[in-house]
Amino acid sequence: MSDSVGWSMENIIYEEKNACDIRSFDGLKHTVLSTLGKNERSKIIILVCEEIFSNIINYSKADEVSFALKQTDDGLSVFFTDNGLPFDPVNAKLHEKEFEELDSGGMGLMLARMNTKEMVYKREGDKNILVLRFDIDE
Repeated sequence: MSDSVGWSMENIIYEEKNACDIRSFDGLKHTVLSTLGKNERSKIIILVCEEIFSNIINYSKADEVSFALKQTDDGLSVFFTDNGLPFDPVNAKLHEKEFEELDSGGMGLMLARMNTKEMVYKREGDKNILVLRFDIDE
C-alpha cells in the first residue's frame, strides 16, 4: 500500500466498525472537533465525511461499513470501507447542475473533491476503500 496516500493504518485516532446508520458517525465528528477544535476546517471535514458516509449508507447496498480517522504530520486521513456495490467516487462523472437541483444528488462528491487534499479509491475483493486526505491548515 502506498505511503503517499496514507494507506497505513498506524496512528489511528478513531475507528468505527459495523457502522450501520448515521448515528455511527457521531464518534468521528467528536474526534475531529476534539483534535482540531471548533473551526471552519473542522466543520468542512465533518460535512464532507458525513456526506460520503451518508451516500454509502443510502446508496451502496452495503451491510458492512467501517471508517477510521488517522492523524498524519500534515493533516487528517479518513478511511471508508464497505462491501457495497462497486463505486469509484474519484472518477465518477459529475453533471453540471443548477443550484436548485443540487439536492438531487452529486453534492457530496462535489464537496469532497473541492475540500480534500486528495481522494483515493480502490476496489479490493468485494470491498470499496476510499481515503480522503485533508490539510488541517486553513
